[in-house]
Amino acid sequence: MDAAFAAADERWREEYTAFVLRFLARHGRATAETIRLAYEARPELPQTSKSKRASGAIFTQLRRMGRIREVGRELSRKYGNGLAVYESCEVAKLRS
Repeated sequence: MDAAFAAADERWREEYTAFVLRFLARHGRATAETIRLAYEARPELPQTSKSKRASGAIFTQLRRMGRIREVGRELSRKYGNGLAVYESCEVAKLRS
């Protein structure tokens, strides 16, 4: 994991991980950018100054654990760069 992830608050890491999994289960496929912006729009959830950088490590960790998977690519609505599209592995299993 990177330095931003290591420096991020443990409560934030737990809350963000749970949010990612809930978001994908409820909304289906999404980019990390979409999920992060939805999280940041919820002021009652813990926020950190390093969360934007540290959030990438959460997705890497969830992919390695087999909880989410990359299913495609799309362009960022905000920045125009290419982004991975993720889905929950649990939801994918239910559909097959």
